[in-house]
Amino acid sequence: MQFDTWEEGMPFYKMYAHEVGFSVRTWTTHKDEHGVVWKRFVCAREGWRKVAPEEEMIKPKRKFKLTRCGCEAMIGLKRQDDGKYKVARFVQSHTHQLISPSKRHLIKSNREVSSELRSKLLTCHKAMVGTSATYRLLSVEKGGPENVGCTKRDFQNSHRDFKRAIKGADGQIIVDIMKSKQAANPAFYFDYQVDENDKLTNIFWADSICRKNYSLFGEVVSFDSTYRFNRYNLVFAPFTGVNNHRSCVTFGAAFLWNEKKESYIWLFKTFLKAILGLRLSSS
Repeated sequence: MQFDTWEEGMPFYKMYAHEVGFSVRTWTTHKDEHGVVWKRFVCAREGWRKVAPEEEMIKPKRKFKLTRCGCEAMIGLKRQDDGKYKVARFVQSHTHQLISPSKRHLIKSNREVSSELRSKLLTCHKAMVGTSATYRLLSVEKGGPENVGCTKRDFQNSHRDFKRAIKGADGQIIVDIMKSKQAANPAFYFDYQVDENDKLTNIFWADSICRKNYSLFGEVVSFDSTYRFNRYNLVFAPFTGVNNHRSCVTFGAAFLWNEKKESYIWLFKTFLKAILGLRLSSS
């Protein structure tokens, strides 16, 4: 059997492993000046866990299951003269019990949180649907958890990694989103402030509907800044009113870092600038 690249051999062996009932991991790679010469994929239970002598006297923080048992099942791909990779070695037998068909969807090497699943997770989070509830929804949509492609724990870990990746950059993400909305609709208005470390402190926005609402129903404006977000501890400050149907309408909204005098002065001046087009000095 031959592959154009060694990367094509990995999904093939994973597919084979899924049908047989074992997990796969990458083992050794041999290279030369022209690239990879040998590439080996082995059973995840290959080899033995190495324990350093000093670790034997330390009580582990949590119990974990030893999975290595010296299994020798593997596939080896070797580069040929034409640049393609041929199966040069294949060991079929295993030294452990294989996974039953009913649990093959739990094989680690075949689990993946795809871009489709991540997009679904973010969409559900926007609708205030939690990670566990989103996974249950996907299980129903796809006809069972075995068809989702990952476990609930994988889902939770993916969301944790996403939050960790954007940590410290979420302020810039908000500004970029506001700029994209403004580019799509010039009537969308927003403004923001940053501190001496260039971190976002205050931000205000009002779309075209908010500004239209004020032009029609802006005789009385209600302002409330009593609600705080627990995660960022920001003050949510909406400007609201009542339309001719006695329904609440929004004229604009802001997030404030604190409730100091300077923050409110900036907010009210920004609101007047957005709604009335007034250019006020900072004094």
